[in-house]
Amino acid sequence: MSDLSEDRCKALEKRLAEIQGENEILIERAEDILLLGLVAEAISHQMDPKDIMATVLERISILKDVPYCALVQLDGGKATLIQEYTVLREEPQRNAEFEISPFVADELHQGATLFPDSELSAIWASLGFTSASVKPESALLIPLVTTYHDHAGLLLADTLRRPEVLAALLPLLEQVTRTATARIENASLFQELEELTGSLNRIVRERTAALTQANEDLQLAATFFKSAREGIIITSPDTTILTINQSFCAITGYAEEEVVGQTPKILASGRHDHEFYRDMWAAIENTGGWRGEIMNRRKSGEIYPEMLSITALRDDNGELTHYVGMFCEVEEK
Repeated sequence: MSDLSEDRCKALEKRLAEIQGENEILIERAEDILLLGLVAEAISHQMDPKDIMATVLERISILKDVPYCALVQLDGGKATLIQEYTVLREEPQRNAEFEISPFVADELHQGATLFPDSELSAIWASLGFTSASVKPESALLIPLVTTYHDHAGLLLADTLRRPEVLAALLPLLEQVTRTATARIENASLFQELEELTGSLNRIVRERTAALTQANEDLQLAATFFKSAREGIIITSPDTTILTINQSFCAITGYAEEEVVGQTPKILASGRHDHEFYRDMWAAIENTGGWRGEIMNRRKSGEIYPEMLSITALRDDNGELTHYVGMFCEVEEK
């Protein structure tokens, strides 16, 4: 009964960790779809190109946490600021210009490009940022071609992300810009949005079913925890007691509020020497668990024998998360 319960606790811990990781991916994917949806919403209101691009810049900045987003006009080795959205200043800058190196200009013919670190300070100053406390870590330029501006680019600058991290947003950003430019050209991408929405709904249904099952499993585990005849104790990795069940209270005489925050040393009888505990913890560390008879002390001071099993719980990365102890009294011979 005890071994089966321990295995179930391990399985539940692993399953919950898997679902948590999947939900993080789902949340990120949902944010991406939300960004596309908000751009499409702006498109559906038939706004003029300037308003559409303003919405695109705002949505990217807010939902993907990019502090500076701008639309620039490209002309050979020069870029002129058309419009911007930034959380770094209250009043927008207009008509600012900055030079584009031949290297960046050549790269733009192939597609989006990151600015070299050596060019960031000059670009930043040209855009009107003179404070030494606000410096760019990376900047990305995505070329655009629309009837609104023949040769334009979407400029994103980040004060925290390194270039490779900012570049990771490129697939989503290119999809957003395609959506916006298609609307400016009076072309609809509603079918793609419907497919994305359908995909999200399917994922949500699958995850909801998984969460429902996990919740049922948790309720079952909670029922077992409360009603088990064995005493159960769960601690943090540093052995601080986090929770106990009613059987623990019945066997030891301690109330929950008396032991939570303490360590299992509160039960020590003094009957075991240092070598006993050294061997016990060595077994837990090497094999993941220990089982044996031990003498413990009740709150009343009475010393009694119990059969104790201790299991170390670890996450998918092998990191220790909890210790679970289960024990029952042993009849003295």
